[in-house]
Amino acid sequence: ICTPLFPGYFLIIASVANVGKNIGFLSASASKAALHQSLQLDSSNNLADITAKAGSQAIFASLVGTTCGIGLSTLIGSDFKSVA
Repeated sequence: ICTPLFPGYFLIIASVANVGKNIGFLSASASKAALHQSLQLDSSNNLADITAKAGSQAIFASLVGTTCGIGLSTLIGSDFKSVA
């Protein structure tokens, strides 16, 4: 969102955004296994079911986010100054 406002700093902004995204992905991946194990019932081996359902929810959330982003971009249009 900031890159149209500062086109000369595109590489720096994109690099910082990518580092932040990867840190978030790493922390989510590290805690996901422990979270799934905590949701597992003691007497059954349903960890695969929990992991599959969590993956489905993540894909659905990604699709909702993409849809909201597309809707927001149609409202904003090509005028990047309306973002600020």
